Amino acid sequence: MVAEWYLSPDWDEQAQADFRLRLSHERDRRVFYLGQKAAAIADEHPEDALALYDQKIAAAEYEDEIVPALHAQAMIHFRAGDYEAMFSAFERAIEVGGEFTAIAAITDYCSAVGLLRDETRYDTALAWLDKLDQRAMTQLGQPFVGFAASAARAFICWQTGDRELATNAARDALEMSISDDPLPGLPCIGAAPKPPSPVHDRLLVIAGLWDDDKLGPAPRP
Repeated sequence: MVAEWYLSPDWDEQAQADFRLRLSHERDRRVFYLGQKAAAIADEHPEDALALYDQKIAAAEYEDEIVPALHAQAMIHFRAGDYEAMFSAFERAIEVGGEFTAIAAITDYCSAVGLLRDETRYDTALAWLDKLDQRAMTQLGQPFVGFAASAARAFICWQTGDRELATNAARDALEMSISDDPLPGLPCIGAAPKPPSPVHDRLLVIAGLWDDDKLGPAPRP
């Protein structure tokens, strides 16, 4: 359909030419179409998707257009196993958007730090999590709520030796992951992944809920 020209995952020579032609006629929504097409082709053509996101970032005027593009680039790098490029994209997103526009990037960044056991970034990640908590306490009267944030704190605090805090955070994350709420973890919008997964296995160990008899040898937390 004509209305879906920017949503198609097709990216052969003809599809690229068609996209460029249609894009050349767009002015007001050029940034939007670049981002939509990048997302559509990211799974099969990650390098080209990164290039389209670069074009979106270069053309964008507002941080709420730039931050999601950088976040998307970070996730492409994550799936490719290029973790330094991933962290670089996350850090750029956070620099541009800060704690107001880049909440999702912050929590995913912190989660990646914990998942990958990147000790060089532990202090930075914990500082961001604390800042989100402080802001939520001021605005909402409670700490920040989000699966990625709780999982990140669980992983990092376990590695740094704060086992009680890690256990509590892991249990919070696990509770969110089995919630029936379609958007657990607000105000950071995004559904928590459902178990089972390697992430949940690590959280179960940290939470003290791993059962060797039923689940076998425990993974490294």
